[in-house]
Amino acid sequence: MASAIQIAVCVALKRCMNRLIEPEIVQNDAIAAVVLWAFVNEYCTLKPEGVSLLWLVPILPIVFHNDTVESIYNRNYDGGMLLALAQDRTLVSGLQGRMESMTAQTLSALNVALAAKLIEIDESGRNVVSLRRTPPFTYGLNIKPLIATAERLGYWFGSSSDDMIASSLRIRF
Repeated sequence: MASAIQIAVCVALKRCMNRLIEPEIVQNDAIAAVVLWAFVNEYCTLKPEGVSLLWLVPILPIVFHNDTVESIYNRNYDGGMLLALAQDRTLVSGLQGRMESMTAQTLSALNVALAAKLIEIDESGRNVVSLRRTPPFTYGLNIKPLIATAERLGYWFGSSSDDMIASSLRIRF
């Protein structure tokens, strides 16, 4: 039986599936929660111990950046992110500022994902793990590139060192 939060997430996503308008997506905590889940889920396939809470901060600013999504959502998992960055270094331009301005939304999305039981924080309180391996529902064609981008980021973050990620994305915490 679906919880009230899972139903709310599903309703919010279905509303945006047919008409994808950037402000609706960027301000939609339900879609952001599923994006975070997709990232964590893919990361956990490589590192089951989970992803540091800190690494969730750049995900929404990357996934909600149209040029970045168009550049990486359909690339190969291995090497795709680094190739995209090598081809267009402007993809990370302004990422630090977007991270800082979207931190509150990231935390709101994290709360929704936790409440919907898509992810959980481990006992140490430092890592996030996925609670499910399959998507919580079917996505529309407009949402799929966002999810695909988040999955590729999860794979890339999970298969790279923290220093390499921070250096490649030109970010600091």
